[in-house]
Amino acid sequence: MASRRLILRGLAAAGLASLTAACGYRPLYGGGSRGGAVTAELAKVFVPPIAERWGQIMRNEMEHSIAAAGRNQPKVYTLDVALTRDSSRIGILKDATATRATIQMRANFRLLQGDTVLLQDRMTALAGYDILDNQYSTIVAEEAAEDRAARDLADRLIQRIAAFLAERAGA
Repeated sequence: MASRRLILRGLAAAGLASLTAACGYRPLYGGGSRGGAVTAELAKVFVPPIAERWGQIMRNEMEHSIAAAGRNQPKVYTLDVALTRDSSRIGILKDATATRATIQMRANFRLLQGDTVLLQDRMTALAGYDILDNQYSTIVAEEAAEDRAARDLADRLIQRIAAFLAERAGA
């Protein structure tokens, strides 16, 4: 009985593996011609400075991802990013004081090749923090939330650009 279950589990796993192998998904940055082409194209993206501290954090995060693809590539594309930040207080107590806040960061971006706009889109990231009695702790928590939102936007934006470049390469 136990060996029969083991055989059935093995057959089910093999069937599942064969179904997912033919589903058409390929790794974006993986080996092979497609992954190498995307990595090489991503290395050609220049990100100009972005205003504010959280913009610098976002740019540094994107530059780090692009540098992993190759530093010495000539820059063919420019990624213009306009970043805005809003804050809203939530978790309101009966005495009208807030105990929690949310940072909403929006990135409007354009991928340019010369003067030609190749891709234009927007993304939003949210990050929350606690509002504490100690003002310094609240400021530190707010800055940490801004950092998290900026890094999240940077990661998703690089993934979006890489997916676009892969699609554009005809992969």
